[in-house]
Amino acid sequence: TTLFCARISAQRKITFAKPWNLFFFHKRVKWPAEWPESLRLLSLMQFDSQELQEEIRKLPAGDFWYKKDSHGKLPSPPQWADPHQSWKSEPDYSNFAQKKGLQEKKWIALFPGSVWATKMWTAEGYQRLGQQLQSKGYQVVIMGGPDEKKLGSEVSAAIPGSLNLCGQTSLAESMELLSTAHLVVGNDSSSSHMAALVGIPVVSVFGPTILQFGYRPWAQDSYVAELENLSCRPCGPHGHRQCPLGHHHCMKHLSVESVLRVVESSLLPDPSR
Repeated sequence: TTLFCARISAQRKITFAKPWNLFFFHKRVKWPAEWPESLRLLSLMQFDSQELQEEIRKLPAGDFWYKKDSHGKLPSPPQWADPHQSWKSEPDYSNFAQKKGLQEKKWIALFPGSVWATKMWTAEGYQRLGQQLQSKGYQVVIMGGPDEKKLGSEVSAAIPGSLNLCGQTSLAESMELLSTAHLVVGNDSSSSHMAALVGIPVVSVFGPTILQFGYRPWAQDSYVAELENLSCRPCGPHGHRQCPLGHHHCMKHLSVESVLRVVESSLLPDPSR
């Protein structure tokens, strides 16, 4: 990235200070490790905006952004840093959900996959969760990329009445489709960030990674399900292809009941609104 930026003829280049980028940027600043990644990146622009400087100065301490309430809900982003405020679909796929037979806010998306194998909650977990949601009257839709078709079929086959769309939608179609959903449930992966962008609640399942890395779901209604107080967590910043200790307790021991409790909390009306 540094070499790429070095070839850009911009008048001002600002980055976080690293040993290897001393000569390629006009200004280098300390990386604010305690903040979520969204605020870290926004902080790079504060030197050209007095208004942004003031907003950042008023931000709570870093730990604040990772403290869940008793229902697993995280603090909401400030409005000026909410990605949903500036999202606009292009092109327009407003009829895409109807074409799939989905009623707005009556369906829930499950994303069982991830690029990192250890970040994935168990297929059985998603199956049982989907069964519970279907029994409560929600249409369950399994979503994911082309590489997750097999997993999507496996999960969907165990949830009578569910719809499997893994690998069947472009990114733009997925975003437009999600904008009509009631909730997204997925791993600590791209599904959380997609939900935040279209402004719908999200339950993110964390395993080998932890919130303090900064990559928390950045949505107004963000919930996290995780197995806390495991001595082996975290085992790396991105997860692994295989559990380093060979047991994968962080996901295998995360019960359906505990995830369902967080999901049910996210489905309740927020009394503060």
